[in-house]
Amino acid sequence: MSASTPEPAARQDQYGQPLDDVTRRGLAIYETRLGPLLESAHVGEVVAIHVDSGDYAVASSSPEALRAMRRMRPAGLLFLYTIGAATDHGLARRMAGLGTEARRK
Repeated sequence: MSASTPEPAARQDQYGQPLDDVTRRGLAIYETRLGPLLESAHVGEVVAIHVDSGDYAVASSSPEALRAMRRMRPAGLLFLYTIGAATDHGLARRMAGLGTEARRK
């Protein structure tokens, strides 16, 4: 961006904290590609997204989605999201080992 172009506003979680890179990337993949595909048939289920490849797995719970994705992609960063539900960006941070309490301080 040029010096005269303002930076877009950073997305924030429900606590007003800026989203971390994994969360931003995972949400972008979900919102632009997966949401339209999954929301008609999988509301309430969980999608695990491998943020580097865009591969994903859908299951009825977070642990099941995580295990399914790890079978496909044993390494790399994952983003978990409940399909069709209100966002819990704190979950992505907790999964990344950053913890919401540390981010609030």
